[in-house]
Order: sequence, then C-alpha cells, then structure tokens
Amino acid sequence: MRFSQVLLLLFTACLMTFSGCGKKETRVEEGNRLQELHLGNGSEPPTIDPAAVTDLVSFRIMRDIWEPLIDYDATTNQLVPAAAERWEMREDGLEYIFYIREDAKWSNGDPLTAHDFEYGIRRYLEPAMAAPYTEFFKGIKNAVAYSRGETIQATGERMITWDDVGVKALDDRRLRFEMEHPNLALLVFLRSQYFYPIHQASIEEFGAIDETKNSKYFQPETLVTNGPFELVDWQPNKVVTIAKTDTYWDSEVVQLNKVHFYPIDNQETEYNSFRAGQLHKTSTVPSSKMQLINSSDNPAIRRAPFYGTYYYEFNVEKPPFDDPRVRRALSYAIDREQIIEYIAQGGQQLASSFIPPTVNGYMPDFQIAPDLDEARRLLAEAGYPNGEGFPPTELIFNTSEGHRAIAEAVQQMWKDELGIEVTLANQEWKVFLQTRVNGNYQIARAAWVGGLDMAGYLDIFETNSGNNNSNYSSAEFDRLVALGAKEPNAEKRIKLFQDAERVLLTDMPVAPIYHYTTTQLVHPAVQNWHDSPIDFRLLKYVYLDPQVKLDMREL
Repeated sequence: MRFSQVLLLLFTACLMTFSGCGKKETRVEEGNRLQELHLGNGSEPPTIDPAAVTDLVSFRIMRDIWEPLIDYDATTNQLVPAAAERWEMREDGLEYIFYIREDAKWSNGDPLTAHDFEYGIRRYLEPAMAAPYTEFFKGIKNAVAYSRGETIQATGERMITWDDVGVKALDDRRLRFEMEHPNLALLVFLRSQYFYPIHQASIEEFGAIDETKNSKYFQPETLVTNGPFELVDWQPNKVVTIAKTDTYWDSEVVQLNKVHFYPIDNQETEYNSFRAGQLHKTSTVPSSKMQLINSSDNPAIRRAPFYGTYYYEFNVEKPPFDDPRVRRALSYAIDREQIIEYIAQGGQQLASSFIPPTVNGYMPDFQIAPDLDEARRLLAEAGYPNGEGFPPTELIFNTSEGHRAIAEAVQQMWKDELGIEVTLANQEWKVFLQTRVNGNYQIARAAWVGGLDMAGYLDIFETNSGNNNSNYSSAEFDRLVALGAKEPNAEKRIKLFQDAERVLLTDMPVAPIYHYTTTQLVHPAVQNWHDSPIDFRLLKYVYLDPQVKLDMREL
C-alpha cells in the first residue's frame, strides 16, 4: 500500500472516531452544538411532586417542566402572565379571576384547563396529603381550614368540604379565587409549586386524589406536565434530564433541546467538572476557591445578592434548647463577621435579622449582634456557668465542605467562649431533610428562600406551619403574622412584620448567620442567564452560543 493511501486511511479513521487524532469535544462543546445545557444541581432531588417539594434542588427542575398561572420576568422580577394570559382582581381584593390560555396544552397533547389548576390545588390541600406549607393559601376562603380538616366555624356542625373552599374553575378557561380577606402576597405565592396544575386522568391511574403523594407517577415514563420542557430521564445520583416539548403553547421561543441536572454535592468535584468542560454552570463555588475567584475577572464568575438566609435552627422541644436563654446565648456567641470574611468569603451579608433587608421594601427595626458577655450571663442564668453540666449536643448539616467548615468554626466558638462541647454530623440531602421534618435533631443547619415578599420568610415559624421544624410556638408571633397577612396597607403591613420578627429574634428558635449571595460559574456561551435576587430565570429563554469560548485561566 502506498504511503499516501496509508495517510488517507488514518485521516478517515480520525474523522470517524472524532478522537485520538484531534481534540475530543467536551460535554460543554457538544452541548453548545446540540443546544443541550449541563447544570450542576448540588444534590439528588428528593422528589418532584409539587405536593411534597420544599427544597430548591427539586424546584430548579420542576419550574421548567410545569408552568404556573403567572410567573416572574427574570429581567425585572415583575409578575407576568404564564399559563394564564391575564387576570382580574376585584377592587376590594376579595376576588381574583385568571383566564387560561386557549392554546395551552399538556405534554401529552391534552388541552390545559382551569379544572386542572383546581385539581392540583385541591390535591395539595387534601388533609391526608399533610401539606407542608399551607401558609401560601392564607386569605383564600376556607383553604387552610380544609387542609387541617376543620369544621365550619359558624356552626361547628360539619366538616369543611371542597365545595366550601374559594378555589373554583368557573369553566375551562376561568379560575376564580374567593378571598376571606385581602392578601397582598397572593400573586407572589401563585407562582409556587403548590399552585401547579395536575393532569387528573393520568395521576389517578396511581390512586385517588389523596393517595398519590410521591407516587411512581412522578417518573419520566408516566409524568404529564404543562411547561416548556418535560421529564425524559432520571438516573438517581447521576442525572435528571428534561427535554423541549412541542406541545407547549410558546414552544417557538424555546431554543434549548435538553437540560441535564447533575447531583454533584461535592463542591470541589463540581468546580473541577466545570473547568474540565463538563458543566455549563455550577450550583456554587467551594470556599477553598473563593480567594482565587475574588481576585479574578474571568467572565464566567457570576455573583449577585440572593434573598435567602443561612441559619442554625434549634429544636425547642429538646432540652436544653427549650430554654430561650440557652438559644440566645449560643446565637450571641457566633462571630458572623469571621464566618463571612474567612470561611464563606462570597460577599455574603451579615444576618442581624431573619428577613433579608430590602425584600419588598422591608427593613428590620430590631437586630441581633454578637455579645459574649451577655451570652455567658444567659448561659449561667440557665444553669450552665462556663458550660458546666451542659448536655451532649449534636449539630447536623447536609453533606458539603462549605457547611462543614462553618459548623467547625461555630463549634470552636461555642467551645472557646461558652465552654460547650458540640459534636458534628453530616447527612445526605434527602436523609437530612427527613431528619429535620421528623424532629430528630438538636441543632441543624438550615436555609430559607422566601421569595420577593416578606410574608414568605416569617410564615414558616407559625405554630401550625408544616415547615416549622424547630417546633417553635408563640401566640403573639402568630397573632402579628396573621394580622400582617390581612393588612391591605403596605406601611402598616411592614410594621406588623417588624413586630413579629422582633418576637422571633427575642425567642431565638433560630440563629441567623448570613444573607446569601449567589457565587456561581456560568459559561459565557449561556445566553439570557440573568442574575436575580431569587436566583431564578426561565430556561425557555436561555440558549447556547457555540461561538463563545471560555479561557479557564484564573479559575
């Protein structure tokens, strides 16, 4: 065989294998070419059942396979039409009517109707479903009472039925909410998963309306959704994949073909995967790399304020944390500035309140601050001078080197300043969430993102809240939050929530540590990825530009 023929054969083999004789495409390069987005998502999602989800890991997947009645514009954070093309509110705030788009469809091609939204809301509120967060339904006639299985207050003679609840499909196109009192936060809450529609015919193949929580229906083979994408693959602890659906009413604007979510809970691994061209975006940046990131101007680095609070939660039913003096002592002994400057290092804002300042015009009028003398005095008053006799205590957190580093710092602060010995325990994300729900802990790392309204931050501490894992209960706090939910005047409403937060921070069932910023790596090929104080954008508007390259230096 001639030498030229050998060269030709070798060249042909190189083209066929796309490797060996040239640089192989990275996952990101292939994704740019195919319009497939690869995202780090932190952990394995526990569920994508709208009636069960309480975590951001799951919500990041759900928010693009379902579409709510209304949603946020990612560039302005203003409410905009979504599955409903418009809505009307009565002048007194006691009635809302939403008009469902005539061309809206489910992923199986069935028409989307107002009845589907009513069914989804009813399913969530069914008493047997044990809804984790009914606070979003405040003001809707009999909604919370129905979820709790209460009786008609006027007579007390019969249980509240669904017919008594102020959520009704008037016909296929119109959905009405009837209110007991105005709720200025309702429109903000309507975009949450608890108001998603559910395809009744397909889910009821797996059981009655109150028997399908976390059922096998929520799998790629059977799930029917109404968003721009649909669930097509779920390999536990490997990847969750959603794909564009042609049945979506606005499918022409969707440019991505697929989005892959990777549950990488090790931040160093996720960071290295980005640098190796395996991810378009990380969920965060490891604390060990923050100094490098802070000194770099690489365009992949994205940092923005985030309306969320990182805190430690005390189980107030577990002694000695049933004593507010102990809780306040431990909170006052935390040096938050040291944590932010030397450990987190992501530009976080010190948390002297629970509600992040500026949320919907809110500014706290009562703030906490480190006070070692007061911490020692309170601990001694509670019966533990210099930590003597303090019972064995465990602090739990979900697996993450960042959470561990903060926990170790706080552990040392409590030992050095109060004489308290605390052990640490990390748990896998799904186990960690269930441990908190079950109340099988003393102190737990926690975080809460309440959205763009202040009510979304304090509701979780109400006595009957499904998210009140600390088991905190205060009649005065509940009263103030209830009044705030009903108050139509914006200034008076802020004052009521300020008073409620003062009660919370005096009782101290939680120790706020910092308000988040998001620090992430986003490949500049990802277009329309807008920063947001709730770390939210609709993937229907995102696309990939194959021409944009990234220099990995300074990363």
